[in-house]
Amino acid sequence: MEIFGNSVFFIVLCLIGAIPLILFIRSIQNTLNLISPHNRKIKPSLIWLTLIPLPVLSNIWLFVLVTLVANSLALEYTERNIPYKSKPTFIIGITMSVISCLAYFSPFKKYTGILWFIFFFAYWAQIVRSKRDLIETQSKKISSPDFSNGM
Repeated sequence: MEIFGNSVFFIVLCLIGAIPLILFIRSIQNTLNLISPHNRKIKPSLIWLTLIPLPVLSNIWLFVLVTLVANSLALEYTERNIPYKSKPTFIIGITMSVISCLAYFSPFKKYTGILWFIFFFAYWAQIVRSKRDLIETQSKKISSPDFSNGM
């Protein structure tokens, strides 16, 4: 009976842990959906590959994901004339990815968990901020009158 109880506890814990991850993936997907298709370096549906349950592959995918999302955002920001200093979300995202890889090395194991969560939520916050920037410039683009046709 104890094995069954531990299994149920583990499954419940995994389900609770999956909720923020799914919300995170949806945030990235919704942000990518706001980017013009010609500026996207990754299809929004491919973000779900983040759920790959193989640790090494998921770490590699995280680097790829962060880079492609940042490149997509940079292209869209440039096209919409949204000012930015460096590729949006890139530095925090790469830092999060490196911390994730450091978890494999003994001297860093006890520090990586909390650091990864801090950078995970910081990256997520930057994704949300980028999404807001895109929504704001999209609404300005739609609502501003176009006088270029001579009217």
